[in-house]
Amino acid sequence: MDRWNMHKPMLCDSLPTASRTAAAILNLAQREDVTAEALAQLIQTDPALTGRILRFANAPAQGTRRPVASVIDAIDLVGLPAVRQFALSLSLIDAHREGRCEAFDYAAYWQKSLARAVALQSITAQASTVAPKEAFTLGLLADVGRLALATAWPEEYSECLRKADGEALIALERERFATDHDELTRMLLTDWGFPQVFIDALQLSQQDEIRDEGRTGRFARQLALAQHIADHRLAEEPRRAALSPLLRAEARRCGLGDEDLARLLADPPADWLDWTRTIGLEHHHHHH
Repeated sequence: MDRWNMHKPMLCDSLPTASRTAAAILNLAQREDVTAEALAQLIQTDPALTGRILRFANAPAQGTRRPVASVIDAIDLVGLPAVRQFALSLSLIDAHREGRCEAFDYAAYWQKSLARAVALQSITAQASTVAPKEAFTLGLLADVGRLALATAWPEEYSECLRKADGEALIALERERFATDHDELTRMLLTDWGFPQVFIDALQLSQQDEIRDEGRTGRFARQLALAQHIADHRLAEEPRRAALSPLLRAEARRCGLGDEDLARLLADPPADWLDWTRTIGLEHHHHHH
């Protein structure tokens, strides 16, 4: 972490930041003695956030149950960490719908993040590793390091994005910023108090071959699959066709068959459309 601390003063002023309410939620939720009541009270001071958290708790779930009508019930149902992480995600989306980094496509970035979140929630609901609602919020922020670079160094990062992609981009970022978007993602999620298993799985998911057979490895494979499903969702036709065999192999490694995969790729899933409306991403609709 020493490298991070070296950068931290200059980054902190310019990194993606949460709204006042979300910052307060984060601070409160990080205290050992926080009660669900205290958190619910704070959330209720923000009517828009309250509405979206109820939508989050009521989003299609396994089994039928009464709809959740209060924030406290939402926290009971999905757990304090998931609610806290969701509030943080929303405030980052609200604060960074657009920005000064010209070569960074903010709308596409958030659409891909949402597609990854929805896919990861469905995958973890079918093959349990982590709670699906927590998987959703991690999916939203699993690539937040890119947003961090776009926010902290808009001009310089624009140059990098125009020059490189994939591995070459990572190398260029390291050269320019002494860090890269994957490392920054892990640093930010650690800072925001995400569980270590998420962060370890995220790091594993970026490798070509995931050998770990435990829960972290299983979740890492699910993350890799969700990332490719999100790529597929936003890709043009020729690229989509190229992604298909890869997706089938990855789905099998996650214990999902062809029908499961077809469901994950259904165009576009109802809950994705629902979320684009709830989060307010629908006005930048992608071609199809």
